[in-house]
Amino acid sequence: MAIYTKDGNNIRITQGMDADINFKLPSCVYAVNQNRNGFYLTKTDDFKLPERVFGNVADIADRIITTFKDRQRSTGVLLSGLKGSGKTLLSKFISIELLKQGFPVVLVNNSFDPGELMEFIMSIEDECVVIFDEFEKNYVCDMDIDQAQQDGLMTLFDGTIEAKKLYILTCNDLGDIHSMLLNRPGRMYYHIGHSGLSEDTIREFCNIKLNDVSHTESIVKIGSLVGDFSFDMLDVLVEEVNRYNITPTDALSFLNIKPESRYDTYCISVYRDDELLKVFNDVQYDPLYSDSEELLFYAKERKSLDMEGLDKYDGSIRCLSLMKDRISSVHQDTFVYNINEYKVVSKKVRESSDFNRLIA
Repeated sequence: MAIYTKDGNNIRITQGMDADINFKLPSCVYAVNQNRNGFYLTKTDDFKLPERVFGNVADIADRIITTFKDRQRSTGVLLSGLKGSGKTLLSKFISIELLKQGFPVVLVNNSFDPGELMEFIMSIEDECVVIFDEFEKNYVCDMDIDQAQQDGLMTLFDGTIEAKKLYILTCNDLGDIHSMLLNRPGRMYYHIGHSGLSEDTIREFCNIKLNDVSHTESIVKIGSLVGDFSFDMLDVLVEEVNRYNITPTDALSFLNIKPESRYDTYCISVYRDDELLKVFNDVQYDPLYSDSEELLFYAKERKSLDMEGLDKYDGSIRCLSLMKDRISSVHQDTFVYNINEYKVVSKKVRESSDFNRLIA
């Protein structure tokens, strides 16, 4: 049986008898620390939520909590997305709800030896929440250098040899997450991706926070045109509009929030012997300065169109690469490419400067 020995705000997990002993870890928020004597937990400040939580955070949290409590083994949750997209908010919401129900929360905010850390966490015999914030930064996944950092925690996330826990991993870049954690529900049961906010969430936020709600639809359009439009972006945009009583477009001219692409938008048609094979709409690129724009064709599509002589792309995928040295003619805003037996016509349909008109 684990024995939790308290010394001020620090708790060590021991097997000996000492003063101020608990046989159950109190329901608090702790950070994992380490010194020359080994690992220990330090009690930290409780989590706090904003006055109002927007979107479907509560519904997602309730699902994760229900699953964790219902299962007989540990449950892993991977929360991915850019900073400010809502990952931390969701992890705090889950933690606060489980704290109310008597579950401790353990934060792993620093990098430790994976094997030693795994042994320490496994020594916690109570059911609890374990949060690895910015997991890919503290435990690097590099084929040449530190692959073993994430490798060394796989047994822990398997969750079959220690007391049941809810593991929550947040990451900003999925490309730095070990492949053995992706599409592996035995380790990470849920993967919640945080990308751009939904239109309903933006409207809900604006109806509460925006002084002049007539700007709401403009902000919704901005959300659709700015890649991975986050809560941080939305909050700052509304704050700027309210402070100076200006339009969202005017606010964008100052803020560090820009459209996803500054390239013009083209409609691209692919022909073979004057037969139209396929149309690619809303392609954003620069025919004269982009290195290449690939028009992808998958195996089933190529077979149905009887297409050969395409460029290699990835695996079985083939493409037509629109490189500037393949341009055969230019007429006003239309670029024509000749690629083997195919003629590709790329016609500009919208300039990047049209952004302001789109959100007006």
